[in-house]
Amino acid sequence: MEKNCLELSGRVVKIEPLRHSPAGIPHQRFTVEHRSKQIEADLVREARCQIVVQASGEVLQQSVRNLKEGEYLVVTGFIGRTSFQEESYRILLHAQKIDRGAP
Repeated sequence: MEKNCLELSGRVVKIEPLRHSPAGIPHQRFTVEHRSKQIEADLVREARCQIVVQASGEVLQQSVRNLKEGEYLVVTGFIGRTSFQEESYRILLHAQKIDRGAP
């Protein structure tokens, strides 16, 4: 089996409206901004990025209920495309676990 797992911490910077699939599955998307210092080639480097996260299903909806901009999260999940269109190369973090709270 191929590997596809990401764990990222950061602050929520944008929350999109809750949506439901045709099958009735709730999908909540929000953007997380990550900032940290990492070691690369024995040098300290600032790492910054933003990624859209999707929390799908009733269990994860409990994890993101009353989510607020500025809130700190640790999200674990897998990476996929934001849409099914062939030319879509933007990535989306599909959450499998979300921990809320201070770093």
